[in-house]
Amino acid sequence: MIETGATFVRYRQRLPLALRLFAGFLGLGIGTAIPAPFLIHMRWTTPPLSLVLAVAAILASVAFGLFLIVFSLAPVADLRIDGESGLVTLDSRGPLGRRARRWPLKQLPPPEVLRREGEDGPFAVLRLHLPGWPRRIDMVPDTMAEAQALQARVAAMIASAKG
Repeated sequence: MIETGATFVRYRQRLPLALRLFAGFLGLGIGTAIPAPFLIHMRWTTPPLSLVLAVAAILASVAFGLFLIVFSLAPVADLRIDGESGLVTLDSRGPLGRRARRWPLKQLPPPEVLRREGEDGPFAVLRLHLPGWPRRIDMVPDTMAEAQALQARVAAMIASAKG
């Protein structure tokens, strides 16, 4: 999702709904269905080593199930290009925590507009390279004209920060 304001461009990257639903249901299944047989068949008369292994299996499956549920609920990345403050902020959130990185706007190279082919036909991609970040950020606006307008706007923000 791309939002624009008077002095900023914000891009929120989320997982597709189908993948989020799949991860959520898989997490519920792993967190409940795997521990169930251990809980049903475990007795206090079970040998101690078997009890320890059963508890470990229950805890591991519940923990992984919770991880998948949190994964299905958490946004992946939030990129904010702020022309007023002259900062680019990338806030990555997920089940393992949150990590925010900031760069001065003047360090950004100009964005590129690419045309990609998809199942539904060609679409535009606005590509940003963040210095020292291992992945590139690919924004997908609705139209090629919107991608070119965003490219011009971000390039103007970068030029005004350098100048």
